[in-house]
Parts: sequence; structure tokens; C-alpha cells
Amino acid sequence: MSRKFPLFLLVVASFVFPSTMSAKENSNTLCGIFLEHLNQRSKLTAYALEERETGKEDPNLDIPNVDIDQDKKNDELLLFRTGSASRIPADNSTLTVILSSTGEKFLYESSAFYVIRYQTNYYIVGGSWQSDKGPIHTDIHSIGRKGLKLLCTYSCGSKEASCKYR
Repeated sequence: MSRKFPLFLLVVASFVFPSTMSAKENSNTLCGIFLEHLNQRSKLTAYALEERETGKEDPNLDIPNVDIDQDKKNDELLLFRTGSASRIPADNSTLTVILSSTGEKFLYESSAFYVIRYQTNYYIVGGSWQSDKGPIHTDIHSIGRKGLKLLCTYSCGSKEASCKYR
């Protein structure tokens, strides 16, 4: 039997029975990078995009100068914020993404979120308190031509002030 055959089995087995990544390998993934940021004092807010008042009731904010579908025309990111200061607001805030190339609309709704640009892509960082004492469940969605896609999900404790994968 040649030496190539056991190597082939090892490669196949790694796909059939995936193992958990080590912390070092995981930090190289996008979710690992986001997790490192979430465990720092500034979280991902350094990447948050500007929100402007629209002067309307609904949507009451927008995010200017964003080209998600890369057609060299700005797409619309319209927000409705409830204005509630409560950790667990009665109503959710919403984000509507309208692509300039197709007119397609995508809706995101959560009690708290902000939109970031990391490298060349756009993401929604959303959070929801499970109770007044925590934990906070944080989800990160990508925003792309095909819509919104859940990428990462974390649980962030209020006592230990750190996040981990959920």
C-alpha cells in the first residue's frame, strides 16, 4: 500500500469528522476576528457607520454613501429607531436595505444594532438582552447583493464582560 492512501483517508476524515479549531486557528476566521474585537473595550463600534437624521418619522435615520451591490451607485440603508433607552425595549428598531441595481429590499429587525464596514464589506452587529442582568446575545450578519446572512453568534456576559461563541 502506498503512503498516499493513508494521507487521502486523513483528508477525507477531516471533512467527515470535523474537529474544533484551536484558538489560534479560530482567530484567523472572520468570526474569530470579530470575537477579539467584541472582547475589547471599544467592541466593533470603531467600524460603525454614520447615521444621519432624515427629518421624517419613518425612517428617521439613514446611512449615507454605501454601495453594497458595487454598481457605483449608493444603496439605501434606512433605519427606524424607537428611541427607547430601555435595555429591553418594547419595540424593535429596523434596518431596510434597498439595492440600487435591482431595487430589492432586505429587512433586519432587532432591539439594538449598528452597521459596520470592516475591510471592504458591510455587516450588522445586533444584540439583545436576555434579561436585565444579561447575557447579551450578539449576532453578526453580512449585508450583500443576495441579502442578509447570519455569520456569527455570541453570548456576552455582563458580569465577566467577555464574549464567547453561542
